[in-house]
Amino acid sequence: MAQSVLVLLLCAWLHATTSTTAAQSIAKDLNDSLLLVVGDVTSSSARILYDQVPLSASMLSVQVHKTMATTLEALAGSTPAQTLDRPLTDTASRPRVITLRDLEPGRRYVVQLSINEPKQQATIMFHTARAQSDGEAWTDRVVVVSCDRFVDDHDDVLMERIASDIEAHDGALGSSTVHFGTAHLGDQIYADAGELSIKVVPFPLKDMKDDKKRRMRYDAVLQQFRGIYRKTFGRKAAQRVLRVGAHWMIPDDHEIVNNFNFELVQKAFQAPHNSLLSESERERLVALQLHCRAGLQAYYEFQYQLYHDFPWDNVDFLEDALGDIIRTYPVYFAVELQQLKLLFLDVRFDRSFFDQREDLPKLVSDQQRQYINGKLQSWSQEGENIAVVFASMPLFFQSAFSAAIAHIVEHETYPGMAEQRPGLEDLFQLFQRSSPLIRLLVGGDLHMLAHSRVCPREGFNSSCLDQLITSGVTNGSTSIQDPKLIPYYYFITQLAPVFEIAYSWARLIPLLSSLLPRSSPWYIEYDRVFLGRNYGILELTSDGNFTWAQTVTEPYNEVYQRRVQFVIDASTPEVVAFVVLLIAIFNVSITYLVVLKCCTTRIPKRKTQ
Repeated sequence: MAQSVLVLLLCAWLHATTSTTAAQSIAKDLNDSLLLVVGDVTSSSARILYDQVPLSASMLSVQVHKTMATTLEALAGSTPAQTLDRPLTDTASRPRVITLRDLEPGRRYVVQLSINEPKQQATIMFHTARAQSDGEAWTDRVVVVSCDRFVDDHDDVLMERIASDIEAHDGALGSSTVHFGTAHLGDQIYADAGELSIKVVPFPLKDMKDDKKRRMRYDAVLQQFRGIYRKTFGRKAAQRVLRVGAHWMIPDDHEIVNNFNFELVQKAFQAPHNSLLSESERERLVALQLHCRAGLQAYYEFQYQLYHDFPWDNVDFLEDALGDIIRTYPVYFAVELQQLKLLFLDVRFDRSFFDQREDLPKLVSDQQRQYINGKLQSWSQEGENIAVVFASMPLFFQSAFSAAIAHIVEHETYPGMAEQRPGLEDLFQLFQRSSPLIRLLVGGDLHMLAHSRVCPREGFNSSCLDQLITSGVTNGSTSIQDPKLIPYYYFITQLAPVFEIAYSWARLIPLLSSLLPRSSPWYIEYDRVFLGRNYGILELTSDGNFTWAQTVTEPYNEVYQRRVQFVIDASTPEVVAFVVLLIAIFNVSITYLVVLKCCTTRIPKRKTQ
């Protein structure tokens, strides 16, 4: 009898264990070789990018399930809402996209993709955007990440945590908060880091004139870019993230090469015509041209296709003008999720291909400026909308001084630098006019986390704009690892606000105010700064409550890193200002006493009669 009970208990335990494993199988069990990314998801459609399909496969079968099933066993018992078959006749080695249509709003979909030879099956999951509120309480969630340097440091600690976080926020598992999508704010790959980094190898000038040899070199470089995307996107931890929910991506510089900007593009495409340069330098620059062209094509293949179709038969990235491609198929876009509006700006590629010198003071092209203004005006007129503005580089972080330092040291051009200041001030005024529609500005790039407020100075009636900087998916893309960045960011986030306070005091003195230089139309207040791995979370509830400050951070590995963070946390601008004030009072007191003593000793004593 005891043995029978023991056997029954063992069977029950095995059943529970098997059920638990199966319950995770939809999201976690990745036993296929496919690279899959869920792209833009609306209330009635979804885009799915697929790659790494074996050449032997001739058919892709897609089963679309509208279901709350959480296990493959439960999924097998449901009837597909749609079934699609796509012949794999395209011999191109680039990623392809399949679009699902006629979906229902506010539903959970599980999609199975199968190939016939060899037989493989993969599963993705997403929720469609909700229609108008039906009176039910809900909370939608968006994760924000940037800077994934996995090809260099092979660090998946935070990516695994993001995957588990996303999987836990599944309405089918009883979560009150539903994960809808992930915003990727640049440096989705590092093409210039690690053992796979793409070197710019000089290309003979005579071969550049040979169409066949030029095409061969270009195709070889393009394959290298594709390889880095496949290494980064195709790893298991990333696939756990990319196969769940919508994904929107805007590029930064490392998608092509470090500090990809207007100066680099001008050098690569104009300088080779300069006969005063050495032949070896010109050969390096024409190779850089091919590098830029291939990197841009790879971006359009793996990222742009997530939200737009692209006419591959009509565009040749090797021969066509890249500026024309960028303007015809712009990188910026908008996403509308009921009353939550997401506006993704392009402050990297758009400006890099300006073709008129008089445009350089602008941060974005006139075409993009009109698009931004049109979206903000339209959303403002619709009612109680909430807008979030994303950019690969934070719009309001660098001062003209700190941006000049970055330009001298890194040859990087940040929005705050003096040459771009007019364009940044124009955007600031546009955002101020759109208040209270815009609730948050979000940026990446800086390998750090910061919660801040961008506040207008005198003359503006609107309130401060909240700003989130979130960047650093892997250890190699965190500023705590860079000895140069730690003091630099400390100066910007902790000391610069103190100078702002002193500057505002000085302007109250009539004599000084007329001598001081023109101040920025805004000042920045920092609430939180973290230099390690991190990602952001945005949430919107059915009653219109929007929150963004629940940013997730990964603990530091080293003791010295924790000590650095302690100093940052302890020395807020208010504390630093108070210490500076005490030091100033102390110095004034000492000076007064010294002067008083000197004056006293110099006064001769009167002789007594």
